Amino acid sequence: MYLDSVKIKKLCKSKGITLNELIKKAGISKTAYYHLIRKKQLLVNSILEIAICLDTETKQITSFWNQAEEQYYHLNSKLEELCLKYPELNRDNAWHTLLLLSEEPLQRLDRALLRGQKINIY
Repeated sequence: MYLDSVKIKKLCKSKGITLNELIKKAGISKTAYYHLIRKKQLLVNSILEIAICLDTETKQITSFWNQAEEQYYHLNSKLEELCLKYPELNRDNAWHTLLLLSEEPLQRLDRALLRGQKINIY
């Protein structure tokens, strides 16, 4: 995930503020802002401050590098929701189940059949 400067500039324009005003209001230096734009990993506090200053959600100012990263992010969000709802939930089992459910049924069946064909060496 990365901080999307195009989305941020559009939101600034719609809110009637400049990028410099946003950065100052968020308490972030220009250097730090441009560093965040180029970084692959984000600092949560800085993103939250920018989102709060723009009166929007963080997903409105971020984008994903690729589809796999986006899928991971959404699955992880679902996992967190499930863990909050069911504290006794085993995270590993839930993660594995979410991964399986994200696959097409035929892919799951194909993998299961391949696993079932392996020779038991014991």
